[in-house]
Amino acid sequence: MRFHYPTFMFDDPAFEIDENGDPWWVCPRVSHTIGLFGGRDIVGAVLVNAVTGESAYYEAGSVPNWVDHVFTAELIMQQYDYHGTYVNGFINSLFGQRDVTVTTEGYNYIAIGDDVYMYTGVTSVVSDQSNIGFILSNQRTKETKYYPCAGATEYSAMDSAEGQVQQMKYTATFPLLLNISDQPTYFMALKGEDGLVKMYAMVNVQQYNIVETGQTVAQCEDCREVLKCPKCSVPMVYHKSAHKVLCHYCGSQQEPPPTLCPACGGKLQYRGFGTQKAEEELAKLFPEARVLRMDQDSTAAKDAHEKLLAKFAAHEYDIMVGTQMVAKGLDFEDVTLVGVLGIDSLLFAQGFRAYENVFSLITQVVGRSGRAKEPGFAIIQTTDPDNPVLTLAAAQDYDAFYEQEIAYRKLGLYPPFCGLCVIGFAGAKENEVARAAARFSALLGQQAAKQPDLPLRILGPTPGSIEKINDTYRYKLTVKCRNDRRFRDLVRSTLALYEKEKLPSKASVVVDLHSDGDI
Repeated sequence: MRFHYPTFMFDDPAFEIDENGDPWWVCPRVSHTIGLFGGRDIVGAVLVNAVTGESAYYEAGSVPNWVDHVFTAELIMQQYDYHGTYVNGFINSLFGQRDVTVTTEGYNYIAIGDDVYMYTGVTSVVSDQSNIGFILSNQRTKETKYYPCAGATEYSAMDSAEGQVQQMKYTATFPLLLNISDQPTYFMALKGEDGLVKMYAMVNVQQYNIVETGQTVAQCEDCREVLKCPKCSVPMVYHKSAHKVLCHYCGSQQEPPPTLCPACGGKLQYRGFGTQKAEEELAKLFPEARVLRMDQDSTAAKDAHEKLLAKFAAHEYDIMVGTQMVAKGLDFEDVTLVGVLGIDSLLFAQGFRAYENVFSLITQVVGRSGRAKEPGFAIIQTTDPDNPVLTLAAAQDYDAFYEQEIAYRKLGLYPPFCGLCVIGFAGAKENEVARAAARFSALLGQQAAKQPDLPLRILGPTPGSIEKINDTYRYKLTVKCRNDRRFRDLVRSTLALYEKEKLPSKASVVVDLHSDGDI
């Protein structure tokens, strides 16, 4: 790249995958100016194919849409601070400081559509230390929007959350910013002195004395149904400090928490799940054992993953419990027993790669035990012990699994024998969303009929994996296709017809050209 662009200065490159699945290095080009208002900026980017080495230069405004990261969060915040400081002139920035604003410490990310956005708080330098709003900035285009919203800064919200559980001495992580029932809300994890996540907290931005913490869901002892949100197709979460259940998708709440199942009248039992619950149960069963928990939260700090593994290897812990990150690449001679909990959630998951993922996970886990002289054992928790995927994985019979899985894929026409495109629809009225999805399917079929040699198979419409979120219904079409330029042009023309019939007012539409079959 240096030979092709000898006069360019580059920022740190980012590794990304394009719409065709090809790997690329995205190398932002830096421009420096000098003077009173000088500084650095990104003026373009060189895209380098990680396989072939071919490269192309794009000006900042013409970078392909599949690229996520061109402008860094630090640069965006720095330039906004320049704008906020000098918006009313240099003299005002020194004396009076009328309307002078700066970004707060820290930032986070959010994905909207096909783009990645950075957001951070904005505060006034002459008023109190509260936020006056937030900025949301596209990291590909640097398009930035300001949202006025007076309220707590991120660190004030963290202090409020910690104060809610001060007797436990938990520490809050830097929060995410969510929209809960049109209320800006901080969401953060609360960690104990051991660095492990103990519970979660939500803090209302504008009224940061409103703090909720929780980690538990309710399940009926009789019919086994989980208490779900009336506005969403997801479970509600019990918040112990406020003694109520809350939906983390739309903010709906019930206070006090119900004790009887709304479906059958049975007794509701409030219980937690996941690695933390497994850690607690192991502590009860083996009180003398030293238990190490490894998941995304416990390994979030720099080098935490390597440090914890080193402690386990040094026999500072007796039992390791964790997410899928502990299933691969570990080699401990003294480990003679491994277990897999809740594999059915993956075995019966949506997506044509479910069996492949389960087989890969089980074979890796089985290989973690008995790696030295002592024999190894593996225990798999499942309601379907005779499932051929599990039996083949336990036997580590790769060839037999491949023959079985490739036959299923060929019979059902799934990748690698075709491409898979999922088109999602969302709207307030279920019948309108369903009709809009059906109409899009008809339009797509009509357009495809003009090209009879174009291989295509349309499935659906069917409800999404989460059918309803905040009273918004979600449907999808699954299209088996040859994902080439002709097919993408076909989708574009169908989208134009869909818009021409003013159907987006009934149901918005999103297209995933490289889907696993879910949306």
